[in-house]
Amino acid sequence: MLYFLYGDRQFTKRESVHIKSALIAKRPDAVVLAYDGTAPRAFDFDELVSGQGLFQSRFIVEFDNVFGSGFFVNEKEAVEKIKNSENIFLILEEKLLKKSFELLKKNAEKTSEDKTAVRKEKKDFSAFSLADALSNRQKKMLWTLFREAVQRGYKIEELHGILFWQMKTIVLAYKTTSAEEAGIKQYPFSKATSAKKFYTEEEAENFLHSLSQAIVEGRGKKGSLEHSVERFILSL
Repeated sequence: MLYFLYGDRQFTKRESVHIKSALIAKRPDAVVLAYDGTAPRAFDFDELVSGQGLFQSRFIVEFDNVFGSGFFVNEKEAVEKIKNSENIFLILEEKLLKKSFELLKKNAEKTSEDKTAVRKEKKDFSAFSLADALSNRQKKMLWTLFREAVQRGYKIEELHGILFWQMKTIVLAYKTTSAEEAGIKQYPFSKATSAKKFYTEEEAENFLHSLSQAIVEGRGKKGSLEHSVERFILSL
């Protein structure tokens, strides 16, 4: 069962408290679980939609910005599982792509939308923002941007290429003294030089090797490039 709460954080949290109170009054033995979309891979989705506690008859699950963070590669499949689950899901979102908003609203048992708020779609997105997050070693931001890029339909090979190129320039910044010597333009060389305060030379070389291995793993039968890149991001 799916409840969709859309608006600013104050609105969705207030609505969530009211709904959970009403549900718990009917099901006092239910277990309440809450997950924030900024925490990568913090839960087992299949277990949440199908599982139940040992003595409890139902879960009440709050997903805050899980869809907005791009957690689900296949949103349609995820919504279908939530909709058909015996457990109850409260989906709290502040900003969504139009297709995500319409998907959730269409399948929700109940929708609470802040009508006074101006609906905003996510701002224009550039996959090259991943390079900046990598340069500054902002793991959480990089993961969020990666999931958003996947959600927006960017090819994993393209995203991997951006990350590989950026890490390679950081390695070059350690091994050369100028953009001319490195064979790249001044701006990316300057950015890579600034990134040296976040990576030692050994770390940069090891991470570059990890990105090279991601391609090999992604072509293997037991993995995928998407999962390999994600593992690299979470290892930063």
